[in-house]
Amino acid sequence: MNISRKILTIDNKRNILALKGVLRSKGIPSSTADCAEEGWKLLSGDMDFGVALLDMRMPETNAYEQKCLDANGYISKPVDVDRLFSIVKRYL
Repeated sequence: MNISRKILTIDNKRNILALKGVLRSKGIPSSTADCAEEGWKLLSGDMDFGVALLDMRMPETNAYEQKCLDANGYISKPVDVDRLFSIVKRYL
């Protein structure tokens, strides 16, 4: 997979480790944040992100932030890796 844009994963540390390994195995560059505030800072400072994977049930993620997202897809946990890649490859 020829990827020029990164994925940002905002989730708890355990899920980040699992997703980062899956993304690395496909050659997809990624950055991580283990809280919503850190993720918002990364997103606002780096226009190189093509996709943000955000756990919408994180304690710090309030309704206002959820409404501000331009969500183009949704995938539930546990993550089906094939479905994840079919969704995100359009944006990378």
